[in-house]
Amino acid sequence: MPNIIEIGNDIVTASQHEPDIWVWALTFTPTSNQMDNIRKVAKQHLKSKCCIMIKADIEEMCKENPDLINVLYNGELELGGMDNGDVWY
Repeated sequence: MPNIIEIGNDIVTASQHEPDIWVWALTFTPTSNQMDNIRKVAKQHLKSKCCIMIKADIEEMCKENPDLINVLYNGELELGGMDNGDVWY
């Protein structure tokens, strides 16, 4: 698990982009204390809503909605059956 300083640095970097919503995908399962600390630092630096997702939640979403895998890898949702190759963003 990254320490709170690394987490803080990530949050400060994200805040410079002024996102409307920031979804942070974690590859570890934080304890409730760690989540509290992450939320506290995020609230100090982000004006936007912060959504924290753990790897297990992302894997479950992709299992239930396989089309989302392309969004994760390519940032776009491909819709089947479109003749002209259009992609929705």
